[in-house]
Amino acid sequence: MDGSYQLSLTTDELAADIAVIFHRSPADIGKMSLSEILSWRYQAAKRCGQQDE
Repeated sequence: MDGSYQLSLTTDELAADIAVIFHRSPADIGKMSLSEILSWRYQAAKRCGQQDE
């Protein structure tokens, strides 16, 4: 995975992945910038073994 994401993923879907993997609350994720959300989502994908998006 090169850090790029499909355009079909919404911020809600990205946030849901972060919440499931890292147990973050919606309030925590809501305080993040888009670049932070993308970075955390990339880490979540790596943790769950997702190879490509």
